[in-house]
Amino acid sequence: MTKRRVLLLFSLFSPLLAFSIEDPCAGLAEVHDIGLVLKKKEMDVDTLLMNDKLPFKVYQSEGLVYEWLWLRSVPVMGLDKNTVEDVMTMLDLSECSFVPWGDSVWKSIRRLRPTRIEGDVQCQLNKLEEECLSRLGWNACTLLPPFNSSSGIPYLQIGRHEDEVQEGAYVADPIRVYPRGSMWKIPSDRLTFTVDSLAIIDNLDGKIFILDGTGRGVDDACERNLYADKSVQSDSPDDLLRYFELRSFDFRPADEELRGFIESELRNGSMSIDVVDYRKWYCESDLLNGMSDPVGDFLLCWMEDLDPNQKKRVIAATEAMKVDTPYLWKEVIDPATVRLQVVSLPTDKFNVKKYGETKRQRILMKEETTKEKNDDPLVNQGKIQMENERIENGVPSSPLLDYDTDSSSILSPIIPSLIPIALLFLL
Repeated sequence: MTKRRVLLLFSLFSPLLAFSIEDPCAGLAEVHDIGLVLKKKEMDVDTLLMNDKLPFKVYQSEGLVYEWLWLRSVPVMGLDKNTVEDVMTMLDLSECSFVPWGDSVWKSIRRLRPTRIEGDVQCQLNKLEEECLSRLGWNACTLLPPFNSSSGIPYLQIGRHEDEVQEGAYVADPIRVYPRGSMWKIPSDRLTFTVDSLAIIDNLDGKIFILDGTGRGVDDACERNLYADKSVQSDSPDDLLRYFELRSFDFRPADEELRGFIESELRNGSMSIDVVDYRKWYCESDLLNGMSDPVGDFLLCWMEDLDPNQKKRVIAATEAMKVDTPYLWKEVIDPATVRLQVVSLPTDKFNVKKYGETKRQRILMKEETTKEKNDDPLVNQGKIQMENERIENGVPSSPLLDYDTDSSSILSPIIPSLIPIALLFLL
C-alpha cells in the first residue's frame, strides 16, 4: 500500500481513532540506547549527546505517534494538495535530514494540533531551494531573507501564504527550514524555555522519537510548566518575551524566581526594553503575527482577523503581563499602547499588505517567467483590476483614521477598561 493511500485512510479514520488513542504524556517511555535512535547524518551531535554531563533524554510515545501522523497528513498552505509528509519526503530524498523542533513538537505532545512547523537541515539552503522547486513546483519554495541581507537568519519557506483557505479546512502554515545549528542547539547557547528545546526524529518509517535537549522539556510540556536556565545569556529581549507567548497556551512558571527574573531583565537588565521595543514585539509576536509600520510617533500594526481561540490567547497573555510583571506593565506595557494602533484586515488584504502579492499576481508572474505572450484581453483586464486593488489596499493617506475600533478594542489589552469588551467576543 502506498504512503499516500495510508495517509488518506488515516485522515478518514483519525476522528474515530482520536477517542481510543492514549494521551502522549501517559504513554511516554524513555529510550536509553541513544545510538539506536540517532544517525550521524541526522543530528551531527551524536558524539556530544553521549557526554554524561548533558541531561539529554530520548522518548517514545504511542500517543505521540498518532498525533504526529495526523500532522503529516495535513496539506501545506500554497502547495495544492501536497502534505507535510510530502515535504518531509522531499527533504529526505534530498538527503537533508529534516529535524522538526519547537512549537510543532510540544503542541503535538499536548494535542493542540499545530499549524506552525519549523526545523533544520544539514544541507545548503540555496541548493535545497533548487531541489524543492524541481520537486514541488515553480513557486513552492522561497529563500528568506536573502543571503546578502543582514536582517535575521536565512531560512527556506516551503509553501506560500494563500489569499483564501476553504472554510473548515485544516492546513499547515508554510514550513520554515533553517540551517542546522543556527536556531536549535544542544546545549542551547541562548536562553531557551525547556518546551522549546524539544525536537523530533522521524525517518518516515513509523518510528518517531522525541529529543529532549534539557532532560526536562517533555515533563514541562506535559505538566504545562515554564522553565529556563537563567544562567544562559539571552541573545535578544525576544528570548524573554517568549514567556508571554507561552503563557497564552496555559503554561505557568515553574517557580516564582522565573517571574522575577523575566521582569527584572526586561525592566533594567541587559535585555531591558522600552515602549518602542515592546510595541514592535507585540505586533510581530506569535500573539498577533502582524506587520509593524511606524507612522511618525505611532506604530501602526497591520494584522489578520483573529479567530476566537486567538482572541483567547491575547487575553490570556494580557493577564499574564499584568499579574506576572506588574512593574513592567506599569512602566512599559501600559504606556506603549498610547501610540499603538491595530488594524485588523481580512486574510486576502492582509496577505497583500504583508507579502506583497496575491494568487493572481503569482499566476501572472509565472506567465512572465515562462515567456508566454500576454495578448489575451481578459488577462490585460486582470492586470488593470489588480493594479486598482493594489491602490485600494495600500496605506491610506491618513492611516490612523482608517482604524477598526472593534478589533483594536480586542487587541489593545493594555487598556484595562477594554478587557470586558474583549471578553464579550468570547461569548
